[in-house]
Amino acid sequence: IGENQEGLLEIAQRFFDSIVSGGSRLPLPLRRICCHLAFSMRRRWPDIDVSYAIGGFLFLRFLTPAIVAPDAGARLVAPGSMPKEARRTLLMVSKLMTNLANGTRFGVKESFMNFANDTFLETNADDMREFLLAFTERDDLVGGGGGGSSGGGGKVVDRETLISSCTTFHKQLTYGKAKIAEALATTTTTTTDTASARSDFEQLVQQLGEPPLLDAVGGEAAAAGGRGGGGGGGGGGGGGGSGGGAASGGARLLPHRKAASNCYCNVF
Repeated sequence: IGENQEGLLEIAQRFFDSIVSGGSRLPLPLRRICCHLAFSMRRRWPDIDVSYAIGGFLFLRFLTPAIVAPDAGARLVAPGSMPKEARRTLLMVSKLMTNLANGTRFGVKESFMNFANDTFLETNADDMREFLLAFTERDDLVGGGGGGSSGGGGKVVDRETLISSCTTFHKQLTYGKAKIAEALATTTTTTTDTASARSDFEQLVQQLGEPPLLDAVGGEAAAAGGRGGGGGGGGGGGGGGSGGGAASGGARLLPHRKAASNCYCNVF
């Protein structure tokens, strides 16, 4: 048993080190949410440690699901290729990550994991807290300004990357709004808080509207236009007209994307 426990702790440590070292690659919309969450909580409870809330949001909603089921969602591995032993190990790793992010020690309910309390959880507690609190600093959400990639100490994010990240998050909000509304109802403490949270969320979704079309669609339409135009050169004006129609079909995505860009700037 001791050998298995040591092996599990070693794997969990590798996961944790990888997550911490990759914190700078967290999508900007998620960083903004973490910052807003921290700001809202500190405004209501000035002395609260917001790292636990940030940890619960990031790990429960995004990181631990990817750890437990890498063959689902983003499909980091091929579906059906996970042996049962590997999935069980990943489940144990996710438990360790969740408790570390929440600042919770294992107790009677999961006494078989108590061996990690004074080892993995105790050892990495400060590093986890520092990692999570880094996402609550507003200075880290903007580019450095001026020239260069580090003029103001922050990472410069080009407009296309920012819009792409916002679009991805926009889709998650839109397609998961029923579950999010349900979660708001279960996490707020009073009826008034629930109504206020739901109202703010519904207003945000309504303000954002439908997610913009994927760039890939525009690329395919433009490519089709180019193929049609090429055919027109060999076969007369009809093919050229077809190419022009397809090309204009691709161009119709641009106003939608521009409107989405303006909307994201206003909302976020």
